[in-house]
Amino acid sequence: MLVMGPVSGVCDTLLGFRNSNETQPPGLQMVSPCLLNAVVAWLPSIYLWIISPFYFLYLRYNNKGYIRMSCLFKTKMVLGFTLILLCSSSIIFTLWKIKGGTPQAPEFLISPTVWLVTMILAVFLMHSERQKGIQSSGVLFIYWLLCSLSMVATVSATVYQTQQGGFSEDTFRHLLTYFSSALIGAQFILSFLADQPPFFSKILHDSNPCPESGASFPSKATFWWFSRLVWQGYRKPLELDDLWSLDKENSSEEIISQLEREWKKLCNETQQIKEERGRETRVEPTFPSETEAFLQGHQNSRLPLLKAIWKVFSITFLLGTLSLIICDIFRFAVPKLLSFFLEFISDPEAPAWKGYFYAVLLFLSACLQTLFEQHHMYVCMVLQLRLKTAVMGLVYRKVLVLSSAMRKSAAVGEIINLVSVDIQRLMDAVLYLNGLWLPLVWMTICFTLLCQLLGMSALTAIAVFLILLPLNFIITKKRSHFQEKQMLHKDHRARLTDSMLRNMKIIKLCGWEEAFMGKILSIRREELQALKSSGYLFTGSLVSFYFSTFLVALVMFAVHALTDEKHVLDAEKAFVALTIINILNRAQAFLPFSINTIFQAWVSLARLAAFLHLEEVEPRAINTSSMGEECISVQDGTFAWSQESSPCLQRINLTVPRGSLFAVIGSVGSGKSSLLSALLGELSKLEGNVNIKGSVAYVPQEAWIQNASVKENVCFGQKLDIPWLDRVLEACALHPDLESFPAGIHTEIGEQGINLSGGQKQRLSLARAVYKKASIYLLDDPLAALDVHVGQHIFDRVIGPGGLLQGMTRILVTHAVHILLQVDHIIMMVDGAIAESGSYEELLQRNGPFADFLGQAKQEEDDHSQEMKFSKVKKSSRNISESGESAGKTYSIMEDSHEKGGTTLQSQAEGTRMAGQLTERDRVQYGRVNAALYVAYLRAAGTPICLAVMLLFLCQQMVSFSRGYWLSLWADDPITNGTQQHTRLRLGVFGLLGCFQVIGRFGSIVVVILGGIQASQQLFQGLLRDVAQSPMTFFEQTPIGNLLNRFSKETDAVDAVIPDKFKSFLGFLFGLLEVILVVVVTTPLAAVVVLPLMAVYVGLQSLYVASSCQLRRLESVSRSPIYSHISETCQGGAVIRAFQAQDQFLVQNDSRIDEHQKTSFPRLVADRWLATNMEILGNILVFTAASFAVFSKPHLSPGIVGFSVSMALQRPWNVGAREISVTERPANLSQKVLHTADWAPGLGAEYSPAVAVAPRGKDPSGLQGRNLQRPRGSLHPQVTEILHWAVRSSTDLENNIVSVERMRDYTKTSKEAPWTLPHNGISHTWPAMGQIEFRGYSLRYRPGLALALRNLTLEIHPQEKVGIVGRTGAGKSSLIISLLRLIEAAEGGIWIDGVNISQVGLHALRSKITIIPQDPILFPGSVRMNLDLLDEHSDDEIWGALEMVQLKSFILDLPGQLQYECSDQGDNLSVGQKQLLCLARALLRKTKILLLDEATAAVDAQNDLKIQAILRDQFADCTVLTIAHRLHTVMDCNRILVMDNGGVAEFGSSSQLLAQRGLFYRLAEESGLI
Repeated sequence: MLVMGPVSGVCDTLLGFRNSNETQPPGLQMVSPCLLNAVVAWLPSIYLWIISPFYFLYLRYNNKGYIRMSCLFKTKMVLGFTLILLCSSSIIFTLWKIKGGTPQAPEFLISPTVWLVTMILAVFLMHSERQKGIQSSGVLFIYWLLCSLSMVATVSATVYQTQQGGFSEDTFRHLLTYFSSALIGAQFILSFLADQPPFFSKILHDSNPCPESGASFPSKATFWWFSRLVWQGYRKPLELDDLWSLDKENSSEEIISQLEREWKKLCNETQQIKEERGRETRVEPTFPSETEAFLQGHQNSRLPLLKAIWKVFSITFLLGTLSLIICDIFRFAVPKLLSFFLEFISDPEAPAWKGYFYAVLLFLSACLQTLFEQHHMYVCMVLQLRLKTAVMGLVYRKVLVLSSAMRKSAAVGEIINLVSVDIQRLMDAVLYLNGLWLPLVWMTICFTLLCQLLGMSALTAIAVFLILLPLNFIITKKRSHFQEKQMLHKDHRARLTDSMLRNMKIIKLCGWEEAFMGKILSIRREELQALKSSGYLFTGSLVSFYFSTFLVALVMFAVHALTDEKHVLDAEKAFVALTIINILNRAQAFLPFSINTIFQAWVSLARLAAFLHLEEVEPRAINTSSMGEECISVQDGTFAWSQESSPCLQRINLTVPRGSLFAVIGSVGSGKSSLLSALLGELSKLEGNVNIKGSVAYVPQEAWIQNASVKENVCFGQKLDIPWLDRVLEACALHPDLESFPAGIHTEIGEQGINLSGGQKQRLSLARAVYKKASIYLLDDPLAALDVHVGQHIFDRVIGPGGLLQGMTRILVTHAVHILLQVDHIIMMVDGAIAESGSYEELLQRNGPFADFLGQAKQEEDDHSQEMKFSKVKKSSRNISESGESAGKTYSIMEDSHEKGGTTLQSQAEGTRMAGQLTERDRVQYGRVNAALYVAYLRAAGTPICLAVMLLFLCQQMVSFSRGYWLSLWADDPITNGTQQHTRLRLGVFGLLGCFQVIGRFGSIVVVILGGIQASQQLFQGLLRDVAQSPMTFFEQTPIGNLLNRFSKETDAVDAVIPDKFKSFLGFLFGLLEVILVVVVTTPLAAVVVLPLMAVYVGLQSLYVASSCQLRRLESVSRSPIYSHISETCQGGAVIRAFQAQDQFLVQNDSRIDEHQKTSFPRLVADRWLATNMEILGNILVFTAASFAVFSKPHLSPGIVGFSVSMALQRPWNVGAREISVTERPANLSQKVLHTADWAPGLGAEYSPAVAVAPRGKDPSGLQGRNLQRPRGSLHPQVTEILHWAVRSSTDLENNIVSVERMRDYTKTSKEAPWTLPHNGISHTWPAMGQIEFRGYSLRYRPGLALALRNLTLEIHPQEKVGIVGRTGAGKSSLIISLLRLIEAAEGGIWIDGVNISQVGLHALRSKITIIPQDPILFPGSVRMNLDLLDEHSDDEIWGALEMVQLKSFILDLPGQLQYECSDQGDNLSVGQKQLLCLARALLRKTKILLLDEATAAVDAQNDLKIQAILRDQFADCTVLTIAHRLHTVMDCNRILVMDNGGVAEFGSSSQLLAQRGLFYRLAEESGLI
């Protein structure tokens, strides 16, 4: 900073006039005071002047608040002003000297002036930063760092000058130098500290803010701010509460809104352009089959999405790219520094200070490359998280507005694939995008350096690369084919697995687990076969890179050495050329992989864009303008499920006055539900107008229940009103159910209401609508799933003229003819049109379709039923509790609930809520991973494969060492008359060893891939079997998202990530052995450093792994709720939109995404923390080793030094390429197997094969310089690299082996009884008669709950038809469950044809019993597959069954007929049609025992009677047990079993029971049959 020394001769040295008699220390021989003055004065100052304008501009637009003056700031200002004072003193002193007549050199005046101006600028910057809320300044930190380095040189020169006697001549300037240096050092130390948060900062109000915002600049650069969490995770397992809150810029609310705004803007612009050009404004929708790619959109549909993403995230990406470019600048200094270093080693006369100087340069280069590289990775990976958040939010928002037709075509599993796989591919593109241009720059520089080094022989490298490059592109293109094929199988598997998990109850009831497992495993085998083929191609590509590195070196050395005998291959040429070749090879490898990854991202972008362009519900389809007394008005309406499909409703004219009750009736498929969908805006309006005034509540035909408590399901996000909630629950007949629930209204309901009966789900769905207090109620047959007496209660208390909804507008779809007299208006639907409408009397007088419908419904009933139906109307207002007083089940709680007010609910709220918890959160393991997991994985891979892998790795590593050592001997060959002897021998052996290693490398990679696929197949099969063999209670308690997470994300990790991690770990392990061998051979004394070095690194790993593994677990657990919520939203989209609850669900989704990102962010920082700190530690140790190498120079030959240094330069970057967060990558080998590139020494000390994919923490784009060979300027820096990467690879392996742990989570959970028993003595014809006997049978659903069935003892005779009736909760469905052993007996047993069913295998039992369940279930696949899952029947038999259930003509009209693809859950068919298909399925199966569980609840009365007739005819020789809500359907049964409170109340013929005038009599009376 300040000039020292006498005036005379100050600049003589700079001009070349040094006194030859003057002696200086070796380190300062070439340093002149004049040069020091120039550097000290100008270097830091120029930096600050250049950066200041940009920094002031940044401060102007980034105001973070105001920081009050702290002690730290005051100290900095005092030091700053003191430095200004010292600079001024120096200027004054110089002017005083000049005035006194003493000549002064110009630098004595210029240098202090420059410092004065710069110090004033620095002080002003400190003040400005405080005003703008900057807690720690990176700009000033770098400035003080440069000043400190300058002052070190200045003080060194000053001390030397003092030793020469100059201190007495210029005492003042010497003192100024010391004082200034001390003050600058103090400023530099203070710059390591951060100031307090701004006065109005949100951090002050955050309970757990991210420490990054308040960290100092060096702490941010080295990620030291993360150390506290690492230490906390080491001391105790981390929990979700330990993690920091997300910063605003990383939150869903901020990011999603930005992308959504840009997306909508670009979509509108695109639409306007299309309109101007007269083109179609809608994107053609696709209806993919199971074997087609999901949502293949138009090629240009992705451009708006790409532009939107670029506009939102481009600035962040470009900043990361800038860091990468700076990193590359340091990378290409490596060959020159290596050349200088080897030149120094070869020159015995070279002064030692040169070696130390080169060591310092290499150390600084390494540190700066580390910091810039890690900053690039951090920026890119944070950008990945933001991109993931934004696109996931965009997809979810699309799910909320998908039209009905598109919702049926886009299965839940396929949408989950979009969220998990395709979004991950976009994230990968962030790290690979620079790989499209940067390798071309590398190649150009490398070829230039090679030509300078080896002359024209370097052109052979260009020729070899040009020959091999097309091969890489051909392999990449071929691999993309297998990758696409794999994705198709993955989508198919995800869709079928999702359907299996959601419909596990019916699958177990029918004994179809093995059939579905077979289908899934068949798809899985095809998926893994595609993975294997892609792996083989990848291995060929990878080995071609290894081979190209070796071949280029071999050909180039051969041409150089053999074309001219005077061309000797010394250490400098050999090892510097190898360094450049490795950079070149990396570029060649990275380019095709980058293109491949970008191509995959391009495909995924098209899939996402196609999904986002799918048809939405029309927001303007419904007009909400005010209309007189009319509440609903439809004029000339024509509607279709999509714009391209044929109309499903035509010529609809409808006017609904305010407060009226309309009933919609008609046969199955007539358009009743479609009419309600049209009023909701769910259908595409082709013609006409629809006007609705007021809020709407909707009750779907199939109840949609959330995985939440009863209270949350009913309130549905609205404010809790306990008195009103109590009235609603009473009116919907839910109080008796709540009394039986463990925690009342706080009882948790399983996904899709799996722990509720059909009636309970429907009443809960109705309660949700009633609680809303809407103006309009659209009720889609809510009474169908209810018992007659409960249905009558619901109608009287809720829907009817005297119910809670009186005065509200109600449109009720119903099959219940007996309530039609109480409605204001009736709409008769026939073939998608309103056939007629009017009041009951008006329609009867017209004698039209309504009269025919009514007559057909009644003519098949008993002669007296018509009279009783009219009498039923007169009784309908009677309270249901009056007829139930002596039935053993009282409803008095309903009767007096108004007097009690909210007492019941308040008392429930006071009880424990934990008792009502049903579903279990995804379990989080704690602590280090158990070694048994590694054993389990290796055992799944197979012992022979494991032994082969170890042998191949060992052999190829031995060859690697031999070849490197052989090359060092070649470089040390003596030069005689300008030539080397034995050149041909050296070249031949070198080439032979290289070929052997390429073969070994190929074999090792292939065997690892085969072992990984074998292990993946075994683990997946085990997971599938463990889940399939679990009892139904497991599925009630386990959210579907937990299971989908394991079948998708964790399976993906096991498929590709874990094999790659094992390969990396083995490569580093054997590489470490090779490096130790090199150390022992070259400089045995340096081996002393290895052990303490390993100890330090292992200590760092212990700190890191404890936190990293736990973060990995928390991240996996937090992913499941996102999938569950998306799945739940897909199923309930119509209800959500009807209730206008979109905002509520958006908030829920955003919070789930934030919770997931809250765990993802610390995990990516943990990787950066480990990489940065381990490399900085390694750089320090390398510098020490380098200094030792310089000290030992006389004892080392150039060849050995070159061999050792080349090891240092061979950064295991290809393994580093694995640093990309592979746990976030899809299971595509195309995306993850790229990580399999193993570390450089695996191919030899001098070769670092270039494989492009960065792993977690490294530049996946392979762009990071760290992945490139980076010289440390020492003989054995590779030791630190190998130790570093050995730690990293073992840590990554432990992090990802967690996926095996999670896939094995269910191995020890309780399982149901065996599916098959080898020796049970049961004939294949059993049961021959169908006799059923219960002996003291009791059933309990879960431990701790009351008995659902109590001491049942009864006998059902062969071929007997038994009707089962009773009030809701009496135990009817439990009786059916017990016969199929869905839950095992608590006491007693059941005998069929004299055989205790507990002694029969479950599949043997369930295959002999046919059940038609209450909820009709269809699976994704063809109609034929749904009817004949096991492919046991001919087409003629199937058509016969369809004809019997009145569906033959309907199926014939479908495209493809029996091959028509049913969507997930059969959403493209009506509920009635699905029920009839289930009946046809039962007719085909036709066993001796048939169970009907409310099988005809969803069909009209006319079809119900026809179906009953079919059953009587087709199952005449079978035992039939029928549960029915419509009592008249079981009146002709041989006997009727009346259930009450889990026991047998009455059992006999209908005439006997009516004569007893007991419970059955009262039920018949309530149903209007007497």
